[in-house]
Amino acid sequence: MRAQMSKIFGCDIGDQGATGLAEALKVSSKLTVLNLESNDIGDQGATGFAEAFKVISTLTALYLDFNDIRNQGATGLAQALKVNSSLTKLYLEGKRYSVNSSAF
Repeated sequence: MRAQMSKIFGCDIGDQGATGLAEALKVSSKLTVLNLESNDIGDQGATGFAEAFKVISTLTALYLDFNDIRNQGATGLAQALKVNSSLTKLYLEGKRYSVNSSAF
């Protein structure tokens, strides 16, 4: 299988753009790698992806480095990993998180 990658780097899509993209991926996606580094995505956008992970089974790597995701968004993403075994790489570099271990 050939990796299908999309890189949307530094476009400032924000929470609204991230949530819209997450919704679109729930309907149809062949993407295996999605890079959304430096896009001003916060907790709302991260939560949108967390919800989408419940039905997305193709994505194996998601780059959310250098966004504005805080503890709430990081916790939502961690919880989503419990139900989605296809996502094996989640990148959140650039922030310090305090995620309760019960999220895992």
